[in-house]
Amino acid sequence: ALLFVVANLIADISYAYFDPRIKQK
Repeated sequence: ALLFVVANLIADISYAYFDPRIKQK
């Protein structure tokens, strides 16, 4: 369960990092 949360967090950060449009929200 903890691993899923960590992976989800990393994926969220990576997605925002690779898509600058998300940051401007």
